[in-house]
Parts: sequence; C-alpha cells; structure tokens
Amino acid sequence: HGLWGTRTGLTSVRGRDAQGGSAQERGGGGAGGMASFSGDDATATLLDDRGESRSTSISKPVAKTPVTGYLVLCAAVTLMSPFQFGYNLGVVNTPEASIKATLLLSDAQWAVAVAAFSVGGGVGSQIGSDLADRLGRRRFLSVNTALFIVGGLLMWASALTTGTVAFLIFLVGRIAVGLGSGASSVVGPMFIQEIAPAHLRGAFGALNQGSIVFGILFANSLGLVPGLVAAPGWRYLLALAAAVGAAQLLLLAAVVESPAWLLSHGTESQARS
Repeated sequence: HGLWGTRTGLTSVRGRDAQGGSAQERGGGGAGGMASFSGDDATATLLDDRGESRSTSISKPVAKTPVTGYLVLCAAVTLMSPFQFGYNLGVVNTPEASIKATLLLSDAQWAVAVAAFSVGGGVGSQIGSDLADRLGRRRFLSVNTALFIVGGLLMWASALTTGTVAFLIFLVGRIAVGLGSGASSVVGPMFIQEIAPAHLRGAFGALNQGSIVFGILFANSLGLVPGLVAAPGWRYLLALAAAVGAAQLLLLAAVVESPAWLLSHGTESQARS
C-alpha cells in the first residue's frame, strides 16, 4: 500500500503486486482515477482541482535493506582501522617516562618521535583515497595493515638498543603507524558508507568516530596497569598495534569488496552478487 498527496487531497493507491496490474485510486474531495503498476513504478490518472484528468508516475516505496550478521562483521573488521588511529595516538602518553628512560631519549628526541605520528598521518590521509580507488577498498585496507604490523614491531624492537639507534627505530615505527592511521581515517569511513544500507549510513558513519575515541580510551586504560607502564611492559603496549593489524589482515579475507567500487570499475555482476 502507498499514500500519495495530490492537490485535491490525500489519495491512496492499492496495487495487486509488483509484477503489474491495476488498482482503483480513491481520493479526497471527490477526486478519483485509476492507477496501473508496472515493475517498481505506478502510473496514476488523477483529477486536479479543475476536474481535469492528468497522469503521473509514482515510484513504489523501496524496502529497507536489513542489517545482517555479515554486514556487522564487515563493519567491525573495517572499524579496526580507526581503532588503530585512536590507540596509537594515545598509547605513548602514560609510559612516556619509562620509554625515555629505557631508550635514553632526550626531551627533544621524544617530542620529534611523538610528532612523527601526526606527520605520517597527514601524508597517509592525502594518499589514502587515491590508492583505495586504484586497489579497491578491501585490498587497500589489507595493504594498510602492514604499516601497523611493521610499525608496532619496530617500536617493540627499539628497546633492544639505546641512544640514537633506538630513537631512529622508534621514530620509523611512529611514522609507519601514523601513515596507516591517516590513510585509514579516510578509507575506513568511505568503505563503511559504501557497504551500509542507505537508511543507516549516518549511524554507520558515526561508528568511525566512536572507534577512534574507543581506541584512545583503551590505550589510556591499559596505561593504568602498572606492569604495562614500566619497562619492559611498555613494549607490549606498543606491539599491540602489530597484533591488531595481523588480526585485521586475516579477517579482511572474509570481507566483501565495496559494491560501489566494483561498479565504478565495470564489474557489475560482482557488485550485485
């Protein structure tokens, strides 16, 4: 059943089915007419306020796509990328003193290492969209996880030495996770918007910001655990980025490619499947 308003009042049209047929149209104010359905559309003959008949095309309401378990899985796996953004942004705050003492870093070196995350993030955010258009959303996210894996392992390995060498290893690790975070901050929400049902895109889009905030909260919560703040515990805090990246890489194998990207690259059959 559908409801349409006309200039003569509220008019209801009832059709037999989506395969075709006709329906009697009943309107307020004495208006009347016939409506015939063909596929997803209807053609109705209506009376205007001067008593003259006119035809109009009416689209039948489109059923809302339900939220399935597979859709939730795809969204959850994708949201691991913005989680990494928030986590790596906040993870170095609490163990700062312990990291500087272990690696023998000066205040200036520490400031550079922390800021390197933002530098990497800026670069990643600029190149992420173009690369995702070339590779595909899912394939790009799979490649992007390598940055988190490599960056997390480098920051963990920096504790194996001290001084300038430790600083350089730690610095490269921070740049790597920054690149991954910046790229995922662009591609992650893009991918979620493209796989989400139209009526839920706003809600699914908000999950991206929520995942970033949760990552920051989770990182700072782990920093309250004494054993993870002091050496060598902080190494495992930073290495968690590699573990999450590896888990996401495995789970992405079960995630569908973006239908919008498939359509834009001429693979309509795959997009519809």
